Amino acid sequence: MNKFLQTLFLFITLMSYSQTIQSPDNQLELKTGLTNSGQLFYSLSYKTKAIIKPSLLGLNLKNTTALASNFEIINTTTTTV
Repeated sequence: MNKFLQTLFLFITLMSYSQTIQSPDNQLELKTGLTNSGQLFYSLSYKTKAIIKPSLLGLNLKNTTALASNFEIINTTTTTV
């Protein structure tokens, strides 16, 4: 049950600041964004079925601090093609 609650909290948190990109036929959907703590994430679905569940992104660099959080969205633009 504890793992379920952690996953649910992560899912709700991940959807806080997201952008969605859809394929022309609307069958593929890529979501990207930031959690409340500034962690980058992405997810991918096909015909509304999760192919890649929300996953965190970051960079672990040698001999320096990891780039995994405290990111900010400065500006967004929406376009349709």
